[in-house]
Amino acid sequence: MPATRAQHNKLVRSIAFGAGAIAAPLAIGAGLTALTRSRRTPWIAGGVALGLAAALRWQLQRWFTDEPAYTVERRIGALEIRRYAARIEAHTRVAALDFETALDEGFRTLAGYLFGANRDHRALAMTTPVLAIPRAQTHTVAFVMPPGRALADLPAPADERVQLVEVPERRVAVLRSRGRYDDPTIAAHIERLHELVADAELEPAGQPMFAGFDPPSTLPWLRRSEVWVELE
Repeated sequence: MPATRAQHNKLVRSIAFGAGAIAAPLAIGAGLTALTRSRRTPWIAGGVALGLAAALRWQLQRWFTDEPAYTVERRIGALEIRRYAARIEAHTRVAALDFETALDEGFRTLAGYLFGANRDHRALAMTTPVLAIPRAQTHTVAFVMPPGRALADLPAPADERVQLVEVPERRVAVLRSRGRYDDPTIAAHIERLHELVADAELEPAGQPMFAGFDPPSTLPWLRRSEVWVELE
């Protein structure tokens, strides 16, 4: 029975945690210095310091979230060839003309399932990335289910728009990217992915897929996103 497995990278998480631990005091110190120079507003310093620390943690949240397990077979220039283990995903289909709207609506629907809109009223942990298959008018958006959960272990969705799907092991070509989650940006990344896959003489076996590792609230230049295509 397939179950989602987590991609554990203790070194990367330790580095991210260390960077946050270093950067947070620096940001807090800078905020405190600027504010305490004014005798009229010293009481604001504590609130701003907490706000700066929270903002930093907010922008780095993907480092503390599980993602599905994979192995890297090889790299071909900018392409990374990965093999993903079998996993469970929650899918929803969204009728929308533009990708950003579809991603936003799909995210809300699937987040509702995770946050308790299911038959057991049970909350589940958020994972990364959010997956989406861009289409002309109807887009499929997917969440990877928390690690260690088989289909039988997951509560049934209360929303009929949400379906739980067993996804078999798959081999994909991956192109990393950054920037906005809008139609022109994603289309450009997908076009480049097609070019690189063709140049590497690889055989695609499905439609390109977007993988977003950060929420839209993350600054565009800090976002990690990827485009994938399954291979033969």
